[in-house]
Amino acid sequence: MKPKHGETAAHFLCELAEEAMSLHRLKDARDLLNRALEDDPKSVRATLAKGRLEFSKGEYRQSLDSFRSIESQNPLFLSVVLPMIGLCAERLGQERELIEYQIG
Repeated sequence: MKPKHGETAAHFLCELAEEAMSLHRLKDARDLLNRALEDDPKSVRATLAKGRLEFSKGEYRQSLDSFRSIESQNPLFLSVVLPMIGLCAERLGQERELIEYQIG
């Protein structure tokens, strides 16, 4: 199946965002990832990269929200982000909420 235009554009924007992150141009990276998610709201790659970027900046609440949203994008990727969800919850002092999230 051929990817849709939005998916292709989002993939390209993620590539540019990763390059921007490697050059420590974090605002540019965030803008590119936001654009990627506008083009393809179901892009797990863009959401994962955005969550990692937010985590690296100490924005644990935003990072946690990004990682949690992956479950609704594609639940098959939840196992990939669960460790990052745990780290965010730990940094926010919300270990109890994490346990409830995993059980519920």
